[in-house]
Amino acid sequence: MEERRKSARIPFSYSDAIYGILAKADSESDSVTLPISDISDHGGRFQLDLNAEREFAVGDKLLLKAIIGTRNIRFEEPIELVIIWEKEEKSNSWLGCEVTRVTEASKTSFIDLVRAEKVFRGDWIPNRKAGGKKKTGP
Repeated sequence: MEERRKSARIPFSYSDAIYGILAKADSESDSVTLPISDISDHGGRFQLDLNAEREFAVGDKLLLKAIIGTRNIRFEEPIELVIIWEKEEKSNSWLGCEVTRVTEASKTSFIDLVRAEKVFRGDWIPNRKAGGKKKTGP
């Protein structure tokens, strides 16, 4: 599979209990809560229950209404995503989604969450110079 990621992804395990509240763009009233396997500035991967009825297909547009978990964020305006791939392995199934439309307020909240998770996990050091060592003190 060719690497097409636009930015680094932050992985979550099922035990991290990070969930996205999503709805199909053509039926905002019916929401579903799915575990988030990873997120980045440009999208995310959502885990599906293999035993559940298939509600989604590649090309479907979704609305990300909120993220709940370590931080709870309800977006002022839902973030529009498009499903760009679906993958199934043994006991897991995932949807890969890319952000297609987002307001500035929702984008700021989303990117703040991604950056906060990077800092929390030690994956991003704000004042780190390229090739330098991690800053450990003031």
